[in-house]
Amino acid sequence: MLIISGGHKLSKRGEDEMRVFLVFAILLFSAPLMGEEIFYDDGSAEDTFWPGMINWEAAEWFTPTAYPCTLFAVKFYPMNTYPLHWKVWDDDGVDPLTGGTDPGTVLSSGVAYPAAAGEWLVVELPTPVVFNDGEFFIGWTQTNSDTLSSYGNGFDSSPPHSNRAIYRCEILGSWYWILLWDPEYEIGTQGDFMIRAIVNSGSIKIEEKQHPRQFELSAFPNPFNSSVKILYSLPPDLSEPPHLDIFDICGKKIVELPVNGHIAVWNPSLPSGVYFVRIQAGKLNEAQKLLLLR
Repeated sequence: MLIISGGHKLSKRGEDEMRVFLVFAILLFSAPLMGEEIFYDDGSAEDTFWPGMINWEAAEWFTPTAYPCTLFAVKFYPMNTYPLHWKVWDDDGVDPLTGGTDPGTVLSSGVAYPAAAGEWLVVELPTPVVFNDGEFFIGWTQTNSDTLSSYGNGFDSSPPHSNRAIYRCEILGSWYWILLWDPEYEIGTQGDFMIRAIVNSGSIKIEEKQHPRQFELSAFPNPFNSSVKILYSLPPDLSEPPHLDIFDICGKKIVELPVNGHIAVWNPSLPSGVYFVRIQAGKLNEAQKLLLLR
């Protein structure tokens, strides 16, 4: 039997009405936190990660399971209680070296203050963000020059790994987003940031959508000593002519190779180092890292 303030008992009908009201209120006020979680960690933090320098950033890369996908809250796993300057980015950024997808437009941001370390922190977006296609990134900015006095987030380094963790650092005066783990050369740190997306997803599953692969690009041998064969395939309905370019590690274009058929050969007279080959037609592009060893 329910008892209201003052000790008055409710009738049976009053009890039923009160229960309905309480259930409705719980659903109403908890709705913003109810939804599907997209995550790539296993729930345990083996390490703490800081971007490393003031204004450097770190993020986890998210792929929705269906569209439309409404992002209305994010979860972080703070390893200390310093302020968290969080952000949500669209996938409309372009890597200046490879032409690949990077975090671009900031869609939502704010500051959160963890109450405790080692516990999940839920942050509701001021305005939900709706994605009808593509992917997105969730992360934070280091705002303090003293790293150990800055927000640090949990990092899951135990297998299996999704390796979707990236960070933004300054190299030779330019900004770059870099994967923590390079799968091609197996260098870096494997794992994922303990960051999660809370979403409401639509009924159009990604696997049901027809997205023919835009480009196929590979190189052999890689690493190479004197020459490398670059193999590629192109969709038949290109609206703009394709370009096949080679870049150095600083993003400077070295040479444009002819696009004729499905193979090109590059015979550089350059020192050992990392280079990039990119094939591009309008907004469509694919890139591959090349390692020249003399």
